[in-house]
Amino acid sequence: MKTKILTLVFFLITLFLISCSSTTKQLPNKKILLTTIPLNRNQDDFISVEELRETIAKLKEVVTEIAKIQPSITKKIEADILDQETALNSKPESLSIQKLLQIKSEIDSAIQTINNQVAQEEVQADKKLKSKFYYGILVTLFILVLLAFLLILFRSKMKKKKIHLSLNKEKPQNQVHKSSLLINPQMLITPTHSIPTKHDLSNLIPSEITLLSVFAVLPSENIPHKIIEILVEPMEDLDSILLSLSQKGWIVNNLNTKSYICSSDLQEYVKGNNENLFEDCRNLINALMELLEYDTHTGHPINISLKEAVMFAHFGESVVKALEPKNRTVRFLCDRLGNYFKITGDLTKALKYFTEFNQLAKELYETNPGNVKYKNNLAISYQKLGDIFASKKDLEKSITCFTHFNLLAKELYKEYPENVKYKSNLAISCEKLGDIYTAKGNQEKALMFYFQHNQLTKHP
Repeated sequence: MKTKILTLVFFLITLFLISCSSTTKQLPNKKILLTTIPLNRNQDDFISVEELRETIAKLKEVVTEIAKIQPSITKKIEADILDQETALNSKPESLSIQKLLQIKSEIDSAIQTINNQVAQEEVQADKKLKSKFYYGILVTLFILVLLAFLLILFRSKMKKKKIHLSLNKEKPQNQVHKSSLLINPQMLITPTHSIPTKHDLSNLIPSEITLLSVFAVLPSENIPHKIIEILVEPMEDLDSILLSLSQKGWIVNNLNTKSYICSSDLQEYVKGNNENLFEDCRNLINALMELLEYDTHTGHPINISLKEAVMFAHFGESVVKALEPKNRTVRFLCDRLGNYFKITGDLTKALKYFTEFNQLAKELYETNPGNVKYKNNLAISYQKLGDIFASKKDLEKSITCFTHFNLLAKELYKEYPENVKYKSNLAISCEKLGDIYTAKGNQEKALMFYFQHNQLTKHP
């Protein structure tokens, strides 16, 4: 697909360059040199008949050249020359240099007019060429941007298709693990192989250590090959690395289920001996964050179905537990997990992961109090905590969180009154406080916040 797109881009650019080259062909040179007719005499002098014939012939030659370009301006000159030529044939003595000089002057004037017109045409042609060139550049850039967008869209769709194909394959029956869509009882059996006698990470190449680190932070369960591909993408020579690790005894290859598993003993060994554990798992964390990305309005996953999210949330929990939510990237994964458990009704886990995300937002904002994005993230984290406390009927903690949300949203809206998002967040915080105070029976405060919400949401 990439090759086809690049070929198409090359073809379009080639067409554009050919078009430009065709327009840059030199315009025909219509300029005419001034006449060089031998009339180096005074206007009152007379010349011989032979000289007169030669002069008139030259004048006719130049006029003929002019007529080919712009015949409209040569009619009078041609008539004057014809009169002179007729007079020459009938009464040569009546001709004078004065009349011929007048005709020459008219011819020179006509030539100058034509040269000026040609110069203007060249300027206009140059402007049109430049306009066409710039237009061509804009069209080419538009095509490149469009193709880049289509490529990203194509890759996104292929990734979703890949996930669905791997998850919608024929599934083993008698499943017992609620959070592993492709795991059956046999797959949950802890491997009985022991740690290799000479287990030393220094004997592994970097790509083997990276993949082994991924197995170390995931559950000690059989993980299908298709799922591994999704979680470690992009990783070159994945199959050869899996084969090497299984041959060296670090992981077990279940041929019946086409899956791989790493024992808990080996997982602990890897986690305790790999100083670059987090860096080796960075792509895994990013993959889980993308898979569990959710719609901010509905809370439902964007890239996978809610049913498919069960397994990846299970993996996410294992990653957070193994790496501990000290790293900021891991805490952002906590936000994804908190949302998943909120929409699936596990409020205890949702509170746990939203609390971790709130701690991260606090640290970021305290470190960079002037950063508007961090301030808004902190406000949203308080909103999420307030929603969980409200669902758990803990009204006091809910009020505390929604009050923080309201104060931060108010400051943001005051600083950026034209920002629709900040205004909407402030209105939401007022509505939530109104709901909580209504539940507490404090109608006065509830009415105050409902009024503020109404002022913020009513149309001008």
